[in-house]
Amino acid sequence: MSDDRPITVLHLVANRWWTGSAEPVIRLLLGLRARGHRVLLGLIPGDRFEQKAREAGLEPLADLSLEVRGNPVHALADLRRVRQAIRAEAVDVVHAHHSHDHWLGWLGRGRAGLVRSFHNARAARRDWPSTWLYRRTDALLAVSHEIEERLRRVGVPPARLSRVDGVVDLARFEAGDGAAIRAEFALGHAPVLGCVARLAPRRGHELLIRGFQQLQQLLRDVDKIRAESSDAVADIITSKQEKDIADMLSGIAQDGTAKELQDMRQMRQELRAEARISKEMAGTDTKAQEAEFLEYARTSASNTEFDSLVGLGAKTEAAPAAKEKAQALPE
Repeated sequence: MSDDRPITVLHLVANRWWTGSAEPVIRLLLGLRARGHRVLLGLIPGDRFEQKAREAGLEPLADLSLEVRGNPVHALADLRRVRQAIRAEAVDVVHAHHSHDHWLGWLGRGRAGLVRSFHNARAARRDWPSTWLYRRTDALLAVSHEIEERLRRVGVPPARLSRVDGVVDLARFEAGDGAAIRAEFALGHAPVLGCVARLAPRRGHELLIRGFQQLQQLLRDVDKIRAESSDAVADIITSKQEKDIADMLSGIAQDGTAKELQDMRQMRQELRAEARISKEMAGTDTKAQEAEFLEYARTSASNTEFDSLVGLGAKTEAAPAAKEKAQALPE
């Protein structure tokens, strides 16, 4: 078989419900077909899985039961049917998705390759002969990290183990705006997360519920922060300003600036005092002497020609004339 030619893959899925492995298998088959490969599907007929497969354009193999707890006669009939299909359809790969399919595929594979996908951790068994079967399978696929680690622990050869993470057809859920669901459950405009799955034990729904509870608390905290945002911002700004002022004052005290200012003021006062003492001792306080001299002149009458010349004498008759001149009207 060359690597570039289309291949024929037979998928065996012992499932009748539209849950678990059902939808991932249909998406996988449609993807392989889109890439040019030929796909065949064996499932438990007569229920939702078959209906969904036909709606997707996939025709299940006829005359195949795949009942896990059925009559041994039916199991032998399924083995003959699988072998016949592998020969007639020139199947290159048998891809099993459950333990029942795995044993059936190994028994009827012929020369076709055998692949097993694990869709949940419980399917990875530690017991013999399950581990024996794993070592005789060409490739084992885990759809999650948890399943991959479990398969490692049960002894699956690392060279044969791969992880292919599960996928979702987002386009299926993007149609519409959800208005009808919001109206039905009176959800308003609050954020909504939904889980599209059948509720069952040990499927992780309790983890999802706890996550929703934590998310609700987170949303309440966000609303509280929004309500307190103005006060919080004001408190932050005020606190920052107080810190800056305190840091500035602390810096002044630490770098000696305050002491230098005080020393400068004290030196200025000392110099002023020294200058006043020097003036008094040298008689150079001219302003005080001049004031004292003028006061003496005002209280003493001028009786010398020198006094009159320097303007210290008593007022003469010229004063009335000057007064009259001052009162004359301008021409």
